[in-house]
Amino acid sequence: MVLSKGKLYHIRASCRVPSVLNVNKSFVTSSPVNSSETEQVEDKTGGAVITYRPPVFLLALATFVLLWLSSPPLELAPLAWLAPAPLSCLVFPKSLSASSRVLTKVYCVAMLFWLATFYFLPYPHPVLIIGWFALSAYLAVYTPLFVVCARTMTHRMGVSPLISIPLAWTGLEWVRVNFLTGFGMVCLSHSQYAYPVLIQVSDLFGAYAVTFALTAFAAGVAKVCFLWRASRVGDSATKTNWPMRQIAIAIVWSLVALGLTSGYGVIKLNQSNDRENQTSGSDGPPTTRIALIQSSLDTILVAPKEQDPQQKHLDDFKHRMEISHRARLADEDIDLMVWPESAFPTPDYLAKDAGDSIAAEYETAIRSYWDKGINDVGRFERLPLIAGTTTYDAANESVYNAAILIDDSGTVSSRYFKNHRVMIGEYTPILEYFPAVMKMFPFLRSLTAGEESCVMDSGGVAIAPNVCFETTVPHYLSQQLNCLAAGGQEPDVMLNITNDGWFFGSTCLDLHFACNVFRAVEMQKPMLVCANTGFSAHIASDGRVIKKGPRRATGYLICDVQKANAPSVSVYRRWGSWIPFVMGWVSVVVLIVARCKSD
Repeated sequence: MVLSKGKLYHIRASCRVPSVLNVNKSFVTSSPVNSSETEQVEDKTGGAVITYRPPVFLLALATFVLLWLSSPPLELAPLAWLAPAPLSCLVFPKSLSASSRVLTKVYCVAMLFWLATFYFLPYPHPVLIIGWFALSAYLAVYTPLFVVCARTMTHRMGVSPLISIPLAWTGLEWVRVNFLTGFGMVCLSHSQYAYPVLIQVSDLFGAYAVTFALTAFAAGVAKVCFLWRASRVGDSATKTNWPMRQIAIAIVWSLVALGLTSGYGVIKLNQSNDRENQTSGSDGPPTTRIALIQSSLDTILVAPKEQDPQQKHLDDFKHRMEISHRARLADEDIDLMVWPESAFPTPDYLAKDAGDSIAAEYETAIRSYWDKGINDVGRFERLPLIAGTTTYDAANESVYNAAILIDDSGTVSSRYFKNHRVMIGEYTPILEYFPAVMKMFPFLRSLTAGEESCVMDSGGVAIAPNVCFETTVPHYLSQQLNCLAAGGQEPDVMLNITNDGWFFGSTCLDLHFACNVFRAVEMQKPMLVCANTGFSAHIASDGRVIKKGPRRATGYLICDVQKANAPSVSVYRRWGSWIPFVMGWVSVVVLIVARCKSD
């Protein structure tokens, strides 16, 4: 037993015992306090094996502290390149057992991270505290799964940890984004959204490409740290020599991951600048000027009893009308105006049949609100409007969260029904099949999911709308664009209308905005965002933020959008999703193998 720097090490000496001592050749050891949390570092030159008890909790804590620091609100993005390294140190030691005690420590730290990250979830209503804990508990599961998956690949399948670590992390991230309804916020890659040069690889196989690069870099760092610690444990007689070849490989691996990512980014940004220079000027393609109206109205799930719903309804409309009129006065050349999700004051209505008299009443109300809110009843030239509202389908008895296009005659000419609903906010699993129970919770809604995509045309520019958190799930947008392209309707720009007023200007706005930036790069399409309380934005197809609205404040953005002469289809849209798909299923199979072996 050796006591060094306050830590207890158990040394097993395999060197020869002098015969003059008249003792048998054997290993001298002492059982560790908890054998499931020990690792062995072997000095192959001297034959000494040092059993060390790794600080599992501290390593996991270090990873999630770095992840939190690299995310909003601090956004210390460079730390994300190091964040997976401490946790990855648990992958290297062969004798470390992935016992329930070890995995429980990792899980608990992970859950603390998710609770801290999604602190804003209970803001709309205290009952959502249940959902806050449930979501955090679910997301935390992926961290111990990563440890098991990476260790199984490394020690049972002979895969280098430099490969198993990024493969397991990226694969399980794909599973999280795709499993059930999918949850695509706060991916490791999103920490880099403010650095366009580092996220261009997303057009190859999505944000997963950035995640793979980050974890590959961290795996090299973890390897060097592990080898360094191996050289430091024990006394001078049992310390290992630095294995320079392994260290060199780890350093080169990290530098290659960073170099390829940034090098590809430089090339893509240069190409983007060249295209921009070629299409600028009077000889370029037609341009549509779009005004994004950002209101700032906090959304309260259950309104106070003393609040008059009709007066609140009228005040919200006046709020957006005033911003719209300011935009009209500031720029006379606006071709299209956009209001956020759920912003239009009256619902849309699809008639049950030709004799449905209610439809005419809704059409009149829509035309009246549109004319007053956008045109000030003849003060300005009539403009088309894209706005979020609720659509009632009388024929199918369905209610949709919709984006509608009101043309310059005040008629609804196009509708998009939100495909990907938000759990609890737009549907409640299981409970939605029990209407009597749903009535007990009036703040719970049961909306119908749309099944089709659409293109809204304005001034010759084709706009593909989406609503709210649909931009957090990359494969949904990819499928939508591919379906439109297959029908000969390749869009020129994507438009996200969203109401983020539920979260009172919290970091939810930043997390959603990061998703929008990545979707622009992945799809190689400009992205317009019209958000209540922020962040409205004009994002270029290479992820550069051209314009961005304020946080929890009013404003408007005037954006010039060009029709694409030759729309480009990214590698990710064509077949890049297959790469993370394979990594995801490899991770799942490895976990199944690990489970079978443990049984």
